[in-house]
Amino acid sequence: MDEATEKIEEAEKRKVKNANCPPGYSIMPEEVRVQTVNELKDALLEVNKMIQELPLKIETISMRTRQKELFDKQKDIEKMIETFNKKIV
Repeated sequence: MDEATEKIEEAEKRKVKNANCPPGYSIMPEEVRVQTVNELKDALLEVNKMIQELPLKIETISMRTRQKELFDKQKDIEKMIETFNKKIV
């Protein structure tokens, strides 16, 4: 087979493979997906640590803002972990 035929066959295989995916989604290589989940879990641990380091009594507006930012970041990371735990991302 020549190189052009191989490229066409490879493109057709990708189309078939991605045919089961919803629009805007693609199948990630398993190792990349697992690595991403592990990085997100590390980021979540770091955010949780920052939340624990906040004072028990938050008195200033800036501290309330910081607390809200950390909780929002925590929720975002949890949603991303949930998304990347799926086989099709």
